[in-house]
Amino acid sequence: MTTKKQIEIKLSHQVDLLLEINKSLQYLILFPKYLKRTENYKPKDLWFIYNVLRNNTILNLHKLYNPKQDYSYDKIKQLVFIIYKKPNTKIKEYTALLKTAKKLYEELDINSIRNTHVGHLDENREAKS
Repeated sequence: MTTKKQIEIKLSHQVDLLLEINKSLQYLILFPKYLKRTENYKPKDLWFIYNVLRNNTILNLHKLYNPKQDYSYDKIKQLVFIIYKKPNTKIKEYTALLKTAKKLYEELDINSIRNTHVGHLDENREAKS
C-alpha cells in the first residue's frame, strides 16, 4: 500500500473519530441543562448514556493523540514526512497546531484518565471528572 493511500485511510478514520467526539460532546454539554430544565436528576437510562459517551470520548481522544495508536496525528505526521522530504509552510502550520493540541491533551490529563478510569477495570481506581 502506498504512503498516500495510508494517509487517506488514517485521515478518513480520524474524521470519523472527530465527528463522533463532536456528537458526544454536544450531548455531554447539554445533559446538565436538560436535567435542570426537567428537574429530574436521576433518569437512569440517560445517565447510562452519559457515562458511555463520556468514556467513549476519552477513548477516542486517546486514539487521536497517543503516538502509539494507529490513527494518531503523530502517525500521519510520520507518513507525511516520508512523502515530503522538505517541510513546507502547510506542514509547519499542521505540526504547530498539533503541538498546541497535544499540550491541551496533556494538560487535561486524558492519557491518565484513560489508563486509570476508563480503559482498564482497576479495583483501586477513584472517580475523576
